[in-house]
Amino acid sequence: MEWDQLPDGPGLIARATEPATSAAEPTAAEAPRQQMNWSAISSVVTTFTALAALVFTAQSLSATEQGQFTDRYTKAMDQIGTLGEEHLQTRLGAVYALERLARDSPPDQPTIVQVLSAFVRANLPQATPQAILLPSGALPPPPPPRPRPRPCPSVAVAPHSLTLDVQAALTVLGRRDRSKDNGAVTDLRNTCLASTDLSHLNLTAANLNGANLVGANLMGANLDRAQHDQHTITKGAVPTGATGVWW
Repeated sequence: MEWDQLPDGPGLIARATEPATSAAEPTAAEAPRQQMNWSAISSVVTTFTALAALVFTAQSLSATEQGQFTDRYTKAMDQIGTLGEEHLQTRLGAVYALERLARDSPPDQPTIVQVLSAFVRANLPQATPQAILLPSGALPPPPPPRPRPRPCPSVAVAPHSLTLDVQAALTVLGRRDRSKDNGAVTDLRNTCLASTDLSHLNLTAANLNGANLVGANLMGANLDRAQHDQHTITKGAVPTGATGVWW
């Protein structure tokens, strides 16, 4: 309430005034704006919470998937190492299990290429090392200790097929996606492949250094960029229709 002076004489008259609005209370125009801001903040918090949950879930799934890959690899390695004709089907299953694993887990493909290459080398005779011509009077260096190699024919003999598990391993190596190799190659160095049937196999960029291919059937094979050296023997090999032939 305020007091005003009377216009026609002494005295005061009371005049009512509107109560002051508290600064702490929002006006009618500001209230919806504050409500809108709280709604926006709530939406942002909800979004970040959902994103964090997705990231956590993705990490958990990735760890679980990697664990499954490891289990599959371990099982296949156990199976491919079984010996004997009675375990042929087990070894075949392991070869194809490794092929599937290479497709499902590309980072593991280089290791699988090395494993299958080693499997082939271990199940074929070793190529007989070639004699090295030395100057007269020179003494050859002592050979490194190594197991006695299985015999490998130096001349063509009756053609024969590879065992089913070795053939499967070579087929799997040939049809893989090489863009995922990360430098790995089919490694058949110093391997005896004499008089074997290698027709239509994909041996692109394979390491054939020191390999014995005497009398091998290479009809329609792909030998593009295959590695070879002075110890690679191709006498009597049949390369009809093959690509990348160097002899």
